[in-house]
Amino acid sequence: MPQAKCKAWWDEENKIGRMKIEDNPDEKTANELFDKLDGINSKMPGKTNWLIDPGNNIPSSRLRKTIAERFYVNPKIEKMAVLTTSTVIKVIMQFLEKASGRKNVKAFANEEEALKWLKRGE
Repeated sequence: MPQAKCKAWWDEENKIGRMKIEDNPDEKTANELFDKLDGINSKMPGKTNWLIDPGNNIPSSRLRKTIAERFYVNPKIEKMAVLTTSTVIKVIMQFLEKASGRKNVKAFANEEEALKWLKRGE
């Protein structure tokens, strides 16, 4: 099976972290992606905001556990905007929010609205 195409990087122009997931990653690939996220966050002063594009991928139960453990409870992350119109992904997001206690996670249909929200100081 080919390795999933996933990447994380710092968007200097918008002052946010970005994550793009083009295929549903296995646990090893997901952990490598979150290691990259941790590396980016460690270089930034203060908290960071992230724009996540999961594509049309519905994360497996194992991947949802990794996301909860590595992303939703990360104290360096202030806000997360997720680009999706998928009802399934939105339900998963609500479940992870309740399980982790994180409040600043929102789904957006387009990048423009997501960037506006990430840049606001709320």
